[in-house]
Amino acid sequence: MDILKSDNLEQKNIYIKGTTEFAFEGKSYKKKTVISKRFTEQIKEIAKTYRTEQLNVIIVEHKTYFTIWIEDKPLNDSKEDLNDFVNQKLKELGL
Repeated sequence: MDILKSDNLEQKNIYIKGTTEFAFEGKSYKKKTVISKRFTEQIKEIAKTYRTEQLNVIIVEHKTYFTIWIEDKPLNDSKEDLNDFVNQKLKELGL
């Protein structure tokens, strides 16, 4: 998965600013965390890991920060396993 830009989502009438959940491509996502742009390189690494492991996560780039969203009811992964995975990756970043 690539990092999505909030402006591109808004062009598709998907507004996530100030929300804790949204729908995208038929799936429901809940906000996991907000991360400063100073961690851009780490976010790119996390996005690469998500792509490789085909996890149901979306990373959205805003003007000054990123948000990580986890699928509310993943089909292939248990919600707890996915949540634990994301928590571990954030811990590795020191966040």
